[in-house]
Parts: sequence; structure tokens; C-alpha cells
Amino acid sequence: MSKKQKKKKLGSVIVISVSALIGAVGGVLGVGSGVFDDMTGADTVVLLVSLVIWFMLGIVVHELGHLIFGWASGYTFGFFKLGSLSWFKEDGVIKFKRSKNFVPGQCLMIPTDNEAEFKFLLYNLGGVIFNFLTGFAMLLLWYLLPSDHLLRSFAMAGVIFNFLFGITNLIPIRSQGNDGANIMEALRSADGKRAFYLLLYING
Repeated sequence: MSKKQKKKKLGSVIVISVSALIGAVGGVLGVGSGVFDDMTGADTVVLLVSLVIWFMLGIVVHELGHLIFGWASGYTFGFFKLGSLSWFKEDGVIKFKRSKNFVPGQCLMIPTDNEAEFKFLLYNLGGVIFNFLTGFAMLLLWYLLPSDHLLRSFAMAGVIFNFLFGITNLIPIRSQGNDGANIMEALRSADGKRAFYLLLYING
């Protein structure tokens, strides 16, 4: 196994370990606070199905955050994909197509030609911010709904996965090239910032 493969494997192990830790802490807190005491069999089924749904929705929310904050940072649209549906910019025109490859969510925004004005922080944090905002919204929904409402389980799944996606993306893992790693490298040196700029610009 090459050094690069070892680093990538270590990054995956870290993400899985952190995810498991967050899940375990959430479970312990949930049991201790009595959150799961009133759950029926139907609630459990809805929660399990919702966890699968939110696994994909959480990714979509994350990529939408990059899209919105990319626009806010002066980037132009490059590519966005939901499932098998793709929107991409070609010759200055946004086009649409279906593809056989299924991806829950993917986004590419292109920075301006002026590298000196490159804004990377909000673009990288956009996905995390959207996940956290959605997580808080689902927590509020869970709190406001009656205790016997089935949507409480859907809301709880939304809380779990959105905070999970947000936190794991903030942890800098260079081998994964996640948002936290991009921010850390760009803040650490001018070369790191330029490398990230060129990555986006050339791919665009």
C-alpha cells in the first residue's frame, strides 16, 4: 500500500470513528434525556427510513451551501448534480442532462480570473453552515411537534445527519481533501491558497 493510500485510509478511519463517536454520544444523551422513551414501533421504522433519506438529503444540503456561498463570494456556476440530474455551464449557457451515474449531490463553482481577489473561506464553509442551519431547523421542528407525531422521527434523523456532515467536514483531513483541510491549507500558506484556487479554476 502506497503512502498516499495509507493517508486516505487513515482519513476514512478518522471520519468513521468521529461519526461513530458522535452517534454514540447522541444515543447516550437521547436515552438519558428520555427522548426515545415514547417511541413506538412505527416511530422506529420512520426513524430508520428517515436516516437513509437524510443520508442523501444531508449531502444535497451541503452542496447547496457551497452553491449559495460560492455565488455570494463572486464565483460563477460550473456544475451541479442531484442524483442522475446534472446542470452544467457550457459556452456561457447552463445546460441540463441526465446521466447513468447516480450521485446524491455534487457542486463546482468557479472563482474569478483575478486570483488576488480569491475568497475561499465562505465557499468552503457554505456546506457546513447549511448543514448546521438545517440541523437546527429540524431540532426546532422536533421540539414543536406533538410527542406522538411521526414527523418527529424524520426531524430527529435530520438533526443527526446534518450535524454529522457538518462536524466531519470541519475536521481537517488532507487525504480526503474535505472543507476543513482546504481551509487549513489556504490559511497556512499562500501556496496552499493558490493550489486550491487553481484546483477550482482549472476544473471549471
